[in-house]
Amino acid sequence: MPISSSPSALLIVIVGSTGNQGGSIIQALAEFDKPYRIRGITRDVTKPATQKLGSQGVEMVNVALSVENADTVRKAFLGADMVFIVTNFWEHLDKTREVAEGKMMVDAAKAAAVHLLIWSALVWRSIGTFNIS
Repeated sequence: MPISSSPSALLIVIVGSTGNQGGSIIQALAEFDKPYRIRGITRDVTKPATQKLGSQGVEMVNVALSVENADTVRKAFLGADMVFIVTNFWEHLDKTREVAEGKMMVDAAKAAAVHLLIWSALVWRSIGTFNIS
């Protein structure tokens, strides 16, 4: 079923919509029998991948996912029933910043009264020396 633009369809916001995880989720949702509205979050609305998603009915929104842009992120999550978030450590190589950005997105989802939040994250690879305490 194609991606819906009907206001009655559930709205799912996908952070990282042009990446491997977000793109796979959008593709899977487009194949469901149930219609969904999809809002894709991207850093660059001029990218060919962003343009392609837009032509498929995904509402593409340009948002820099930094703590300084918390208000913009909250606005991007408004009206969402579900949100999928992922952080990008490799963009800045800063664990503290990655955690702060993840928390900012969780807070934005709470402020938007989102019903379901999925946060995809991995523990840093530690070759068996990760200390959980």
